[in-house]
Amino acid sequence: MLLKRLPAAYRKRSEISVTVLSAHLQSLQMLERELCRNAAEPVCVRRARQYIAAHLIESLTAEMVAEHVNLCPQQFRKRFKRATGQTFRLYLTLRRLERAKELLATTDRTVLAVLLDAGFQSEPTFYRVFRHHTGQSPTDYRE
Repeated sequence: MLLKRLPAAYRKRSEISVTVLSAHLQSLQMLERELCRNAAEPVCVRRARQYIAAHLIESLTAEMVAEHVNLCPQQFRKRFKRATGQTFRLYLTLRRLERAKELLATTDRTVLAVLLDAGFQSEPTFYRVFRHHTGQSPTDYRE
């Protein structure tokens, strides 16, 4: 009896796991980039990225993070961009987007709950940013 249900259960599991594996693969690729970058990354930028990760769902500004790492905002932006290759705002948006994609792939929470848990403050902004960076809506991405 169990052997008869196994192929159907495996097919169902593999359909779900493709999305989950894709989200995990993207997270691992991002981690790999960050680990490689950490080797030559200035301490202030490393501390800033850690602060961003810890406060992702809060309303963050470059000024707040600059204060945390004891730099003036202009100097922080310059060092951050040089070290990461991204502006502070783009980096923050991409981290929030990665979190949203992970939540969409691994939970059945509503899109509104996901966008709030990822740190986005506005539903229209989230949909626009998500579609711009992934080429599909959050609902389509989940399916």
